[in-house]
Amino acid sequence: MKKFNCITILCILLIITGCGGDLRIFYADSLTIQNNSEDTLMCITSNLYPDTIIGDLYNTLRFLPYTSQTMSILELNDKNYRNGVIEIFLFDYRVIRENSWNDIQSKYLVLKRYDLPLDSLKRMNNTVAYP
Repeated sequence: MKKFNCITILCILLIITGCGGDLRIFYADSLTIQNNSEDTLMCITSNLYPDTIIGDLYNTLRFLPYTSQTMSILELNDKNYRNGVIEIFLFDYRVIRENSWNDIQSKYLVLKRYDLPLDSLKRMNNTVAYP
């Protein structure tokens, strides 16, 4: 019985500690947004290029005016990004606050969209400046 309890505890510990490792596989790179404007921005990324559909708002940060912030993104490789291109969607924070996400998607209320080949983004040190 004691052996069974030790094995159970070890399995539980492996499962718990293993989950954090899995997340690092998915979010292995970072993207820095340099906001050089008076606007507060929100950003989402997509790996579905050339499909320009706006996905759901997740894994995003609020980028305050005249600041630079870094967010986690999928590892930059051809396996994770269709056609080797990352899509970066920037939104005015006021638009997100004042509109439903369905309206933002259907009316395509995007402030700026960047379609960047992965090698170009890497040459830019994973940093995109707006505007």
